[in-house]
Amino acid sequence: MSVGVDKSDNRSYEQARDILEARDRGDLMQLASDEASYPEMLYFLSGDTNSEIRCRVAANPSTPIHADKVLSTDTEPLVREALGAKVARRLPAHCGEDDVEHSNAIAILEHLIEDEEVRVRRIIAEELKLTDKAPLHIIQKLACDIEECVSTPILHHSPVLNDEKLIAIIKDAATPSQLKAIAERALVSEPLSEC
Repeated sequence: MSVGVDKSDNRSYEQARDILEARDRGDLMQLASDEASYPEMLYFLSGDTNSEIRCRVAANPSTPIHADKVLSTDTEPLVREALGAKVARRLPAHCGEDDVEHSNAIAILEHLIEDEEVRVRRIIAEELKLTDKAPLHIIQKLACDIEECVSTPILHHSPVLNDEKLIAIIKDAATPSQLKAIAERALVSEPLSEC
């Protein structure tokens, strides 16, 4: 059964609801991944007992923000990792300060960059390392992460970090790998190179 949803067709809504009720794992996985799925169904699936389904909901760009907030505290690291990647990847598109979606995305990232799982923080760092639209406080937190696989991509690439911020990181006892990442930036100014 195809679970693609045409939101103009009530039969499609009924089909999607039938899938939720039937609990067929394959159909639920497809519904969770489908960007045309109804937001309320994605929200419902964000609480599913199957972590693979929750992971697909977390990665789905159509998942409503209130479901993303629920998923940010999921017990399964893969779910939080998928969510962190999606939210960080989409952050530059929602960079208006008045934008509610942008504010919610920032709140989710602020929570996830504190995650105990390194891979959650690492994927966020990888997604944000090249953007100039990421908030400074998030970039600084990632740049100072104790795990080098999190900090070095940011230190090496982030256009958000200026010389002043990088010098402060160096003076705050950067590790050899962090120093190397800073030294290998595309542009290293004279004041930075003298540190």
